[in-house]
Amino acid sequence: MSAQTPTDPAVLRAEIEQVRANLGDTVAALAAKTDVKARAKDAISEARYGLKRKLRTGATTARDSLEEAGVGRSVTIALGATIGALAGFVIYLAVRRRS
Repeated sequence: MSAQTPTDPAVLRAEIEQVRANLGDTVAALAAKTDVKARAKDAISEARYGLKRKLRTGATTARDSLEEAGVGRSVTIALGATIGALAGFVIYLAVRRRS
C-alpha cells in the first residue's frame, strides 16, 4: 500500500485490485520458470531454428560457390539433399537425447 492508507473505500478497492493483479503476474512468472518441460521445449525450438538458419545460410553459400566454380546443377542438388539429411539426423538425435 501507499505511505498513507486511503480512507475512501473506492480507492482502497482499486489499490487492492492492483496488488492482486501484480501478485497474479508474479505467480504466473514463477510458474513459467518452474515449468521445466516447457522451457526444454522452448530451448529445443530455438536451437532447431538456429540450426535451420545456419544450414540455409551455409547451403546458399555452398550453392553460390559451386555455381561460381561451374559445378553442374545435379551435384548442387545432391549436396543440398545431403545437407538436409544431415540436418534432419542432427535434429533427430537432439530430440531423442532430450526425451
